[in-house]
Amino acid sequence: MKKIIYISLLCSFLVSLPTGCARLDLDPYNYASENTSFKNKRDAEMWVNGMYNALRDYNQGQQMYASDLQADYLNAAAGAMEKLPDMHRWSTFASSEHATASIWKERFLIIQDINTGIKGFPNIPEQSEIQELTGALYLGRAYCYTYLVTHFCKPYNSSTATTDLGLPLLTAPTLKNFPPRSSVAETYDFILSDIQKAETLLANQTGAAGADTFTLDAARALKARVLLYKNDWAQAYQVAVALISTNRYPLAASADAFKKIWTEDDNAESIIQLYAAVNAGVYETSDNTNELYLGESESFFFPGQIDANPNVLPTQDFIDLFTTDDWRKDVFLKEITVGFSSLYAVNKYPRNRELEPIDSYNFYYGHKAKLFRIAETYLIAAEAAYKNNDETNAKKYLNLLRAARGLSAITTSGSNLFADIQNERNRELAFEDFRLYDLNRWGLPVKRGTPQDVTAIRNTPASDYSELNIQVGSNYYYKIVWPVPVDDIDYEQGNWKQNPNW
Repeated sequence: MKKIIYISLLCSFLVSLPTGCARLDLDPYNYASENTSFKNKRDAEMWVNGMYNALRDYNQGQQMYASDLQADYLNAAAGAMEKLPDMHRWSTFASSEHATASIWKERFLIIQDINTGIKGFPNIPEQSEIQELTGALYLGRAYCYTYLVTHFCKPYNSSTATTDLGLPLLTAPTLKNFPPRSSVAETYDFILSDIQKAETLLANQTGAAGADTFTLDAARALKARVLLYKNDWAQAYQVAVALISTNRYPLAASADAFKKIWTEDDNAESIIQLYAAVNAGVYETSDNTNELYLGESESFFFPGQIDANPNVLPTQDFIDLFTTDDWRKDVFLKEITVGFSSLYAVNKYPRNRELEPIDSYNFYYGHKAKLFRIAETYLIAAEAAYKNNDETNAKKYLNLLRAARGLSAITTSGSNLFADIQNERNRELAFEDFRLYDLNRWGLPVKRGTPQDVTAIRNTPASDYSELNIQVGSNYYYKIVWPVPVDDIDYEQGNWKQNPNW
């Protein structure tokens, strides 16, 4: 596997911005000199590495866990700092929310820099040698737009997609005169068009387990996801099965092999796992981590003892999704002591000693970001087959995944089969930023599960915490689609419309 030296062109600009400002009228990195920035292949490599660095940073931390905090499988722990409290409570979640504004800004700044590369790369003489790098930019743009459309837009509905608000589609570095918001249908067409360009340009970069740069297989993994979200069941199934059938990404064959994926960043099952390493004191790692799930530290009073202080605890309803023979239970969950109680914490992102700064008092919870996993592709195949009235193949791909998690085959049919597919997705993709959008596209309420121990969580008022129950069509359900930042709405002076009810 080719090692990538991540030189952060893009991120050095991002971190210099005031986090309170979300407007898009901000210069992309080195925008003023774009015509002289790209002289040779090395310049292109450095620019694309900057994109990967940004994606590594923003596929951990707040951009990953914000939607899960808003969803139904986590309770805010008592006695710990409350993360994104307004989003978790719903009732106080407003259009001025800093977190969603920052996420909008950060994703669009990546898009702005990608567009700078797409515009500038044609200046490079070695065009045949940078074909794959150009393809990576198109796939990166499609990836960012997929994130944005699943958080800031309504799910795709063929009856309303041409009128539902989509995203502003930026095809070049833009400082003013931004296009208005497109429709959801136009946004999906734009994403699929970028994926098609990437497939063509990455045709000779097939892929292998643990690839740390974009490949043809990565383009197809994203394509299957987008087609599923577009309700194009037949095409989603076809693309997913074709990717599975390459046999380049075998599922884990044992509990130990599965555990290593999450505890050691083993590359099994990963279609794309971005590079991260510590070499000779140089840290090529993410500044953003999912530390909120464990919050461990060495005990001050008992040296050698590790104490956990999580910001959130999984609900009992989530824990009950796992049977004792499910390999994932002992990997995704960990028993900890909270007060005088033994409770489960989320352990999907454990301490990573391999990437931890030397002599650091703080534990490091960053990992090699897994952008695409073959397990998701099996779930796409199962759901798409079911929706296309093909229960035989729905069960086939569902049971192949279940077997690779230590579980027996299911034999259900009809709505019970779909519930099994949904629950398998809930188990497998938990806390990877899928759950809230799944609830939205499935048309389900956000009903927070029963807590493990009500005394261990924040619960005043209960209606905002353990008893949260946001029914479809109720007063707050619109908040499942995030607001466009008010700074951008104001700056565009009516050119952009806010999402309904915000």
